[in-house]
Formats: sequence, structure tokens, C-alpha cells
Amino acid sequence: MQIFDTVALNRVVETMVDPIEFFTSNYFGPTQVSDSETIMFDVVTNKRRITPVVHPMVQGKVIEGPGYTTKSFQPAYLKDKRVFNPNKYFSRLPGERIGGSMTPAQRLQSSVAWHVDDQMKMLGRRKEVWAAEVLRTGGLVVKGDGYEQVTISYGRDSSLTKVLTGGNRWGQAGVSILTNLEDWSESIFALSNVRATTVVCTLDVWRVIRADATVEKLLSTMRRDLLGANIGTGPMVIPTDGVRYMGHIGEFDFYVYAGKYVDPLDNTEKDILPAGTVLLLSNDIEGVYHYGAVKDLDAGLQPRQYFVKSWVKPDPSARFMLMQSAPLPVMYRPNASLAATVF
Repeated sequence: MQIFDTVALNRVVETMVDPIEFFTSNYFGPTQVSDSETIMFDVVTNKRRITPVVHPMVQGKVIEGPGYTTKSFQPAYLKDKRVFNPNKYFSRLPGERIGGSMTPAQRLQSSVAWHVDDQMKMLGRRKEVWAAEVLRTGGLVVKGDGYEQVTISYGRDSSLTKVLTGGNRWGQAGVSILTNLEDWSESIFALSNVRATTVVCTLDVWRVIRADATVEKLLSTMRRDLLGANIGTGPMVIPTDGVRYMGHIGEFDFYVYAGKYVDPLDNTEKDILPAGTVLLLSNDIEGVYHYGAVKDLDAGLQPRQYFVKSWVKPDPSARFMLMQSAPLPVMYRPNASLAATVF
């Protein structure tokens, strides 16, 4: 089987470990693949109802089921194309010893593996950027080169997106950070019936949190597992792009997030979370990464998360490799998250 054979390329992708991305893995871990180009999802609107009281001889009251709204979206295509020029593989690759230790064919095979790995890392980082935006804004703005901008809203209550100003900003005299977090957690519970206990913030915010006298007194750096058991001391680096567990106070766990990406629209490196951002998140957000069908005949019109294929241009000789995917992060319980700009 040739290394550029479609089956071989996709087998390489399928056996690779997906990039570990904090928001993607923790809040949009489940995936659902569609055989349609359009993704459809239901948003349930449930209230805290109780059973009605009636006389024993009166007929039971008919209770309607919870309402829901069906939304649909045709996700944007993600395409990553690479070119393999045969002239390149007659010279040594980066890291190869001076004078060369590989044949041109071996260099080509090594290059293919590197590019497939890089494609998957770039796809993972794109998914992380989108996941962070959904958690921060309650929606997603999809835009790209030649793609008309589309705004998706998952219906998060507007009170769960906050911008603190003036004397209400964190770090100002008389402002209690813990009181804010407790009040915000209660707001989330009132709107979603779940508890939010994970605080994710940027480094500039953490420095203000850490300087708070009450926080300094109560913060425990003893690390906890998912069941709340203590497992170690000191900040813990999460195996992803610059995430650190800093400690906990009561039910709140604090993380510093420092992920970055290069925006392909302007080739500028940017923070995934803007400075001054705090996210208060529940583990019950029920986020799912949906994938629309890849509209490519070589893919066999089968539902899949991503598809890699290759072809040759005969003159001048060159080989192309294309990765395609159509992902969309969906938050089924949007009111289980809150975002604040705190200064």
C-alpha cells in the first residue's frame, strides 16, 4: 500500500492521539458525526415544575412535556492543504545528520507523517479556539476567507455575560471576589439547576485574585481529583497549551489558562481567552462536538470527523495532501456557564 493511498492516510489519522485541549476535552468531549451537511440539535427548555394537587376523586391533570427548539446549522468547512515537491527530498531534512542518513523515499515518508501530525494539531487548536469562544460568549462567530460571516447563538441568558466597570472591577477597594463568584454560581443554578465550580481565568486576573486578602487566607494548593479527594500540593500543569491548576477555595477550583493561536485571517498571534477574562463553568454544560458530512466523493460520502486524501499534479511534478473537516461545538445547557470581564 502506498503511503499516499487514501486508506493509508486516514488510517494514520485514526491511530493518532487527538491533541489534548483543555476546553475541548473537558467540555466538548462527546462527538456526533452526521451523514448530512446540516447539523440539527434540540435545545430543551425545562422549568422547575412540581406535581399538581388534586382531590382523590378528580381526574389527574395532564402535564405537557418540556418544550424544545430545534436548531440547524451548516458548519463551515475546514481545509488544510499541503504540497510535496519531489526536489525537496533529495536534500536532508531538519534534524537529519549532516551528509544525510535517509533515502529520498524515507524522507518523503517521514515528511508525510510530520504533516499529518501537524494538520491534526492545527485542527485541534481550531476546535479549542471555537470551544473557548462558545463558553465565553454563549455563541460562535464563524468567518473565514471567502466564507460569509455567520453568528450562532445557543441562547445563553444575557445576565451570564458580565462586564465589570468602575468601582465594581476586581482589585478595587471593597470588591469581594469570592462574593462575586458565589453570587454568579447562584445565578447559574437558578437558570440551569446545576452548580458551576470551575473558575478559569487569564494570568492577569489570577494575579489580582491571588492578591485578595480573603483569597490568600483561604486558598488551598492541595490538588483534588474529580471526586474531590486531595492528591498533591502546588500548582499542576495540565498536559495542554499552558493550563495550570492553582488551587481551590471551598467548592471552587481555580485554573489559569494561557493558550494562544495564530489567526489565519491576519497571521497575528492572539490569546484564546482575552485579558481580563473569567469563566465560571459547570461540568454539566453538556457540550458536544458535532461533525457535518465531508462532501467529497473520495470519502465515499460516509460520515466522519475528518478526511485526508492526496493526488498528483503531473507537470511540474508535485503531490498535494488535503485534510477536510466540518466541526461545530454545540452547548446543550448554555446557562451552565458564565463569562465576565473583570477589569
